[in-house]
Amino acid sequence: MRRAEKIKEGMKRAAGVVAVAALLAVAAGGCSPHKKEAERALAPDAAEMKATAERVILEMRPATVEATGTVTSGARSVLSAKVSGHVKRTLAEVGDRVAKGSLLVELDSREIEAAAEQARQGVEAAEQGALEADEGVSAARAGVDAAKAADELAATTFARYEKLLAEKSVSRQEFEQMEAKRKMAAAELARAKTGLAGAEAGRRRAAAMVEQARQALRQAEVMRGHAAVKAPFAGIVTEKQAETGQLAGPGAPLYAIEDDADYRLEAAVEESMFSRVSVGDEAQVELDAMAGKTFSGRVIEISPTVDPATRKFIVKIKLPGESMARSGMYGRARFSLGEEETLTAPAGAMVKRGQMEGAFVAGADGRAYFRVAKVGRRHADGRVEILSGLSDGDAVITSGTDRLRDGMKVEIEQR
Repeated sequence: MRRAEKIKEGMKRAAGVVAVAALLAVAAGGCSPHKKEAERALAPDAAEMKATAERVILEMRPATVEATGTVTSGARSVLSAKVSGHVKRTLAEVGDRVAKGSLLVELDSREIEAAAEQARQGVEAAEQGALEADEGVSAARAGVDAAKAADELAATTFARYEKLLAEKSVSRQEFEQMEAKRKMAAAELARAKTGLAGAEAGRRRAAAMVEQARQALRQAEVMRGHAAVKAPFAGIVTEKQAETGQLAGPGAPLYAIEDDADYRLEAAVEESMFSRVSVGDEAQVELDAMAGKTFSGRVIEISPTVDPATRKFIVKIKLPGESMARSGMYGRARFSLGEEETLTAPAGAMVKRGQMEGAFVAGADGRAYFRVAKVGRRHADGRVEILSGLSDGDAVITSGTDRLRDGMKVEIEQR
């Protein structure tokens, strides 16, 4: 019985060993193809790939510094109402070009016209009063002249009567009558002179009233002029807030215009360039909105201070008319600083691998090796500035880079 149990137990152990062996065999057979695929993916291709290559070279290139900024207009004006009134009509839309003095908004000016008419009537009344005052002065002067003549005659007659009295040729009564006439003539002359002074004072008051009335008329004319809002200079309408029928109060913005013949790029330049940029310098300006076109501009103004937060200063560059610039556009300016040695590579050799940029360098062992590189400026001749990662004389592959893998065999074709 014991022997039978031992045999039975041995058979179980043998079955277990066979089952484990079978499982291991299946597992080994199932993993083998995947393992080989992974090995093939990791290993460089055995076959060579033909490719072209160009050299990284150290060469003399124009030295430039770049600054970014925003386009602004040299002249911008927000037109607002100076008097209260309803908008009677508007004569321009956003985007319209307007000439200097063009009427943009007309306000209802009936109240202003009424005030102006009242002022005109006031002027007419004051001028009539002044005319009457002039006539009064003339009459007063004539009265003074008559009184003066009468006084002189009375004085002469009185002197003669004094002699006649001394000679006892006239009586005391006749002499005293003549003396009374002389005193009356003198008093009449004094009254005439007082009347002339009063007439002249009245004329001065009348003249002051005329000037006051004319000043009121001028103010009324100015107010009437404010009812017509006009463009202060030629330019383009950039904003419109005036609508027919709305009530416009003093200070309420109606239109905004800017001079479209005087655009400039306000670029923020690193403070290290403060002594190297001067008014009159030429700068190459590129506007993103103009599909990367480059225009020649000229420095017209340099800020005398540096922003302590950004360590930059503002340089204003006047843009040519053909730039078709508009306020708010983003742009970059390049200032020329002579020449400098620059390491460059063909732009076609630069490739992206994930977040990294670099180039495949053809090694002496006939394989291509990926090197991460830091790229600087991109030049118009198809080359890029290399700041780090590549060296002078490196042969960088320029074709088939999308199929290259690090360590792949390559055959460089001679060009």
